[in-house]
Amino acid sequence: MQLIDAEQIRRLPFELLIEGLRQGFRAVYNAPARSILSLDPLNGRDELFALMPAWDRSSLLGAKLATVFPGNAAQYRPNLHSLVVLFDRQTGTPTAVLDGTELTRRRTAAVSALAASYLARDDARRLLIVGTGPQAITQALAHCEVRPIESVAVWGRNADKAALALQALHPLLGGRQLSVARDLPQAARAADIISCATSSTRPILEGAFISAGTHVDLVGAFSPRARESDTALIRKSLVYADVTTNVLAEAGDVLIPIAEGAIDEHAIVGDLRALTDKAIPGRVSSTDITVFKSVGTAMADVVAASCVLTNRC
Repeated sequence: MQLIDAEQIRRLPFELLIEGLRQGFRAVYNAPARSILSLDPLNGRDELFALMPAWDRSSLLGAKLATVFPGNAAQYRPNLHSLVVLFDRQTGTPTAVLDGTELTRRRTAAVSALAASYLARDDARRLLIVGTGPQAITQALAHCEVRPIESVAVWGRNADKAALALQALHPLLGGRQLSVARDLPQAARAADIISCATSSTRPILEGAFISAGTHVDLVGAFSPRARESDTALIRKSLVYADVTTNVLAEAGDVLIPIAEGAIDEHAIVGDLRALTDKAIPGRVSSTDITVFKSVGTAMADVVAASCVLTNRC
């Protein structure tokens, strides 16, 4: 059985990961609703253990195991830890264990880039990253694989953290214009693609900020009570999901406007299965505002893990 660490996962080019996920979303697979268990619901710390399995008919079988311990932050430790375990689809034999944190970070970014390959304008050149953490940095790298990005701006509530994120991107995105965005509304209006990857539970992106033709990517909020976009943005946009059923179960960006009566569930035009299978078109107008909301699916974790093993450097 192979043990794959974060460094080995980072060696997989985004180009290969995005294409692997494109094939994965087209395929017939099973991904039951994730099991999220409270380890001690009476202690008030909301410590969770999650199990997320997925498999297909012939080659893929695996699961992500994850823990969420919010109290770790006070001890300067990560709140979230995870592993992805793969099994041989024919025999059930364990074949690999992969660092789930790095794998999740990269597959999340690759899923966003895959969506952008259908929904962002072909001539999209200006990318705005909203957020300053490791996920935000990875989002920038992935989007640059699918569109001719010439400039990348990073905005965060803390300008110093935004500058550090930009410093991390500089050796990875050579040849592109990089900047810290000081004014979010102004930066959003100028962007062709906006990727929002924050821990915020309240809207950061407002509909009033977004220009015609913009593609907006929302990956940070993943609970029914949290969102990164306001209702006005969702109402004025064509909304797409990674997996429609998951978004309708977990994504406050969509569920809160539904609860307000501003939209209904049919506001979701389609998801990545429909886009990759060409059951629906991608962008058809240069002036449409498109929003892609992802909350994650175990299928993407298992496909990404398989891509790492198949293309190990």
